[in-house]
Amino acid sequence: KLNLVDLAGSEKWKSSYMSSDHPRVQEMLRINQSLSTLGNCIAALLRSNRTHVPFRDSKLTRLLQDSIGGASVTTFIATLSPSVLAFKESCSTLKFADRVQRVQAPTPKIHELPPSSDEISYMLQRYEKEIARLQDMLRALGVDPTSNGAAGEGTDLRPTPNLGRHVAESIQELHNMETQMASVTTQCVSTFT
Repeated sequence: KLNLVDLAGSEKWKSSYMSSDHPRVQEMLRINQSLSTLGNCIAALLRSNRTHVPFRDSKLTRLLQDSIGGASVTTFIATLSPSVLAFKESCSTLKFADRVQRVQAPTPKIHELPPSSDEISYMLQRYEKEIARLQDMLRALGVDPTSNGAAGEGTDLRPTPNLGRHVAESIQELHNMETQMASVTTQCVSTFT
C-alpha cells in the first residue's frame, strides 16, 4: 500500500471577497479541520500515556492511520518559502514537521500463521535426526543418554563434575532439542485437533 498525500497549508480567506457559505470557503474550512485533526493525532501519539488517538475524526487521518500509527514506513517532506511574507507559515510548517519527527510509534504486532503440517513434519524429522546424532555422540564418549529414564519423566541430564565440558554441552544440547521437539509435537496436536 502506497499513500502519496499533499497536505495543503492552512487556508485563509477574507470575508470581503467571499461569504461563509461560498463553496470555496466550505472547502477551506474542511481542509483546516482535517489539518487540525491530523495535528491532534500527532499530539496524541506524542503523549506517552495516551489511551486514544482520534484517527476516525477526519477522512485524512483515517487514510493516514497506518502511516502515522506505526504500521508502515513513512516519509514527510516539509516545503518552505524563502519569502519574508510567508515567515509565519514557514514557522508553522517547521513546528509541525518537528512534532511529526518526534512521534515514536510502537512496533506493530505481526500475526504469524501456525506452521503447516508439512513444516511440522519437517521440523520433527530434523529434531529427531539431531537428537539421534547427539545421543550417538554421548554413546561414543561412554555416556548412556537414557540411563536416568525417558526425557521429561524426571530425567536428570545435568552434567556431573567428572564429565568433560564437551559431554556437558552435548547433554544440554540434547535436552534443548527434546524440549523443542515436545513443543512442536504439542503445536502439531493442537493445530490438527
